[in-house]
Amino acid sequence: MESCIFCRISKGDAPASVVYEDANVVAFLDTNPVQRGHVLVIPKKHFVDIWDIDSEVFANVVSVTKRVAHRLREVLNAEGINIFSASGKPAGQDIYHFHMHVIPLGRGERTKFREWWLSALRSATNSIVEQKSAKSTPKLHRVDGAEPKARILCFGDLSFPRGLSFRCLEPRTIFCNRQL
Repeated sequence: MESCIFCRISKGDAPASVVYEDANVVAFLDTNPVQRGHVLVIPKKHFVDIWDIDSEVFANVVSVTKRVAHRLREVLNAEGINIFSASGKPAGQDIYHFHMHVIPLGRGERTKFREWWLSALRSATNSIVEQKSAKSTPKLHRVDGAEPKARILCFGDLSFPRGLSFRCLEPRTIFCNRQL
């Protein structure tokens, strides 16, 4: 697609700071990074999102993502890494060419990622699930003896370490005992 910036980058028709390239995948530094070392990994062939991408191509992208993550840990001495892909506007996808974010995290950088991700989600259009759940606002219920402080949309039971407890009240709404 000629109008897709990622297609132009993969063909060499648009500038990018490429950190990895092979016949099917290219990885380059994000032009609007969350923090130093933020890399995007894309298939050279245009796929819109997770539902559109071929399984074999997806496996190649994930393999390169892992290689990039290892290299970022070595070069930047990262203590952690965030790897994700957003599919669809409600998830925060803003360029409709499948891509994986690889964001290395140093000491204290978790907060920066969280702020960036929350701002991306705030700017996204409400999903059909959110629109339907807004029509019937559920009551907040106590969880493990504490007042719930966060509402999270989900599709199933969730459990997390470090004292975070979740209880599904309906198929799409859960409440947490801590502010996220």
